[in-house]
Amino acid sequence: MSSPYVLRPNLPRFLLRGLRGYAWSSAKNVVKKAIGRKAYFTPLDDFFRRYLGQRLGGPRVLVTCCLDEFEREGAGSQAFMVMSALNFARALGCTYVHTPFVAIDHADRPLPEWIAAWEALFNFGVGERLAAGCGGDVVNFGPSTFVSLLAPFLPPGTSNDPENDPIPLLDATVHRELQRKYRSNKQPLSRGRKFAVCVHVRRFNRHDNHNDYFMPGARMARTLGAIEALLQAHRLEHTIRIFSQGPVSEFPEFVRPGVELVLDADPVSSLQEMIAADILVTSQGSFSYMAAVLCEGIVVCEPSMPPQDGWIACADDGAFDIAVLGRRLP
Repeated sequence: MSSPYVLRPNLPRFLLRGLRGYAWSSAKNVVKKAIGRKAYFTPLDDFFRRYLGQRLGGPRVLVTCCLDEFEREGAGSQAFMVMSALNFARALGCTYVHTPFVAIDHADRPLPEWIAAWEALFNFGVGERLAAGCGGDVVNFGPSTFVSLLAPFLPPGTSNDPENDPIPLLDATVHRELQRKYRSNKQPLSRGRKFAVCVHVRRFNRHDNHNDYFMPGARMARTLGAIEALLQAHRLEHTIRIFSQGPVSEFPEFVRPGVELVLDADPVSSLQEMIAADILVTSQGSFSYMAAVLCEGIVVCEPSMPPQDGWIACADDGAFDIAVLGRRLP
């Protein structure tokens, strides 16, 4: 189960822990130099030194997210790491500088085209300076350092466990900024379209690094059935599209009138359609979680990853608070 963390309320804890850690590292390095050994500061020490200088009136710390060591991860997890870096920088008053994607797994086209398609979809670099033009004095909020940098902000017991995949509960202003960045090169949705329900059902596939993230069809069918009944009660004309991978025979719960299966389709356009949904139902993993962060409709999320503000969380059996969804329908 992923652990959510919130940055701003924990800044005093960060300052206290950072000062204590930096003082201890400095004392140890005095001894090391005295006996001829090389000094060493942890990534947290290094960041804290710069951040303390910023708090005392010095230049803002530059924060980027370079993922050149993360090439075995797909677009969803890489994009969410960049979002986490931008959220971290904004919450601490630092300056985010952008590093474009370097390599993204599961490519279905030549790698340069694959990377460019995701870069253009998310638009994280819109309005930002490039890290490459800032010299070497940039903190990398990357896979090898982010757990260390987040240690003061995590719940007890998770600070030294990167496998827990700490997930930020995004600041509301940052959440809206990420959505604005995404929309900056997209055409507005047509006003006459039907109310759109999109559902992601994660299944096994030969490219997946996390095949334990299997979404049972029966659980998702229960969630979708409750949504359909509510839409019918509201007499709301709608479409339902299920996004997944595999043959139609693996989805017997969804083979019926009114439900369209979108299987093994282009992942870039599939994610874009999920983001544009009026109701988005997520599956396990970062692909649909990323879509949910950028979606401005209603998000009904599965329980393994923490809901962002305003999302409707499902129980392990797929049930959710139908009354909350009903109040938010048009």
